[in-house]
Amino acid sequence: MALTPDGRNVIVATKTHGVLDILPLDRLGRPTPAPVVTVHRDGTLTAISTAVPNGQGATCWTVFARGHLYAANAGSATITGYTDHHGKLALREPTGVAAHTDTGPVDLAASGDDKYLYQLATGAGVIDEYRIGQNGSLSLIGTVTGLGIDNGHGAEGIAAT
Repeated sequence: MALTPDGRNVIVATKTHGVLDILPLDRLGRPTPAPVVTVHRDGTLTAISTAVPNGQGATCWTVFARGHLYAANAGSATITGYTDHHGKLALREPTGVAAHTDTGPVDLAASGDDKYLYQLATGAGVIDEYRIGQNGSLSLIGTVTGLGIDNGHGAEGIAAT
């Protein structure tokens, strides 16, 4: 889920239907009940870049910050960074690893100023905090601990402002 750059809409990606729902926000910032679904008439989306394998396991969630796309890899406890080369994605690091995380990274969020990236590591019950460098590099600056874990599974979903 993300806000459009103008702050007028919420974009929600749906895993089961493979669509993006756009929910316009009212003057109080509340989403309207009827989304606009961004699909072609036949129900498909059009890719603008080919797949870029990262060599990591179970890529789960992405977020865009400081001109880079970051993806959480739940199966390998890493974050992959991507760059945009004229509308085509490319790995930021040849190894596919921009940062290592705690166990079970599933959700990412970036601060509103794009200076920080927050990674919910649900398997460890923590949030890892990274500084995003001008060049898109990630530096671990802290970890918020104490989130509950239930049989190895914790909370899902993270948002930042």
